Amino acid sequence: MRRTQLHGNDDQIANGAYSRPRVLFVDINAQFMNPTRNLLHATLIRSCRLECFGPGYVPEATLERGLRAFVDSTGPYDCIVTTSHFVFSDIYDEPIPARIFRKSYAFDFDDRLIRYIDRIGKSLILAGLPVVCMFLENDFYNWSDTSIERLRGRASAIVGFGRQFFSRRTELPNLKKEIFYNKTNDNWASYAAERPEKIANIFHYVGENEFEFKLLDERRYNWSILGIRYYARGIAKEKLRQGGVQAYGETPARRWLSWLSRLGLPTNANPLFMDLLNRDFRKRIANSKYSYTCGSGLDMPIRKFVEIPAAGAVLVCRPFNGFRETGFIDGVNCIVCEPEDVLDVHKTLEADVDHAQRIANAGQQLVAEQHSAGARSEQFRMVLAAVASGTFRGAHWRDGKFVLAGAPSQPHSDATAQ
Repeated sequence: MRRTQLHGNDDQIANGAYSRPRVLFVDINAQFMNPTRNLLHATLIRSCRLECFGPGYVPEATLERGLRAFVDSTGPYDCIVTTSHFVFSDIYDEPIPARIFRKSYAFDFDDRLIRYIDRIGKSLILAGLPVVCMFLENDFYNWSDTSIERLRGRASAIVGFGRQFFSRRTELPNLKKEIFYNKTNDNWASYAAERPEKIANIFHYVGENEFEFKLLDERRYNWSILGIRYYARGIAKEKLRQGGVQAYGETPARRWLSWLSRLGLPTNANPLFMDLLNRDFRKRIANSKYSYTCGSGLDMPIRKFVEIPAAGAVLVCRPFNGFRETGFIDGVNCIVCEPEDVLDVHKTLEADVDHAQRIANAGQQLVAEQHSAGARSEQFRMVLAAVASGTFRGAHWRDGKFVLAGAPSQPHSDATAQ
């Protein structure tokens, strides 16, 4: 099959001096509770020349003709970008019914189009193009053997948590403290260690609408500790309580939606409820001076590590794997803190609000420059162009910058620490 040829040597590709690749995005046109998922299409369209295929993106008649026919009639393309829905579409005995998708996703197309997912997934390799798997909405702690085998046969490149971000269980001393410990395995960590040349170590990012510029002094609450009650978060919240400091908890909107969910209503798959929950989450951070988080006992780079600085609060955290490499510097743009020490951090920050504000500003600057949708679009472009040219050998973070494997090292600078 004819392929678009990208011109440029490896250094030019690494530095972004190349044409944008032509990419076919194979997915369902749907909204998800995790905001990163909902940013993906808009981020990709800034990084390449994009065409879309899948339920909700093309008419049913086009789906019926199949992926290969679509590629032949609208190509050539440099690569396909897709998600777990299609890479793993056939690992179950029966195709996943539409009602299961409706529990987590909101979409406007007819339920019957879900049946095309299995057929499209099986035809990915037949399209004759490199397949880039976007796994930014996936959990990595309990992958099945079957999923790993499908990945071996279908993935040319992967965007997700490689070994820079994800460790084996024996390397995670706090994992046994989490209630989900017995559900974890090393399948993904082992694959990532075995095939680093396939993985672009990229994690969650924020959209431009998630930035808040309210001064710390103007915020109503001192602290927020949001999300699932991971072990470290629970300890931090209790330590603050013992010191007479209340961490911002649930709002009336959050309690109301939780009540509706307990009644069996599909709040997670309703776009209005999704929007309300995410707005409420951002509002709670924006009303807090400081916010504590962690990546659970897995030490993962969850989305809160970029949501908190974007909202203008001081990120106080137990760091994730790869924390320093991605640009976070303790005392400069964040505060590294074991949960038992959070009250001491509170006293230090309250004693010098100007210093706290400088940390918050620096954290926001880092996220804008390296972990926003605009930054990810450039990073995606680097990966897709390398895949298209056949030069992709993995990608990771070094000194706060995203680099392709094999890219020349840059002189180290502490400019980001100013």
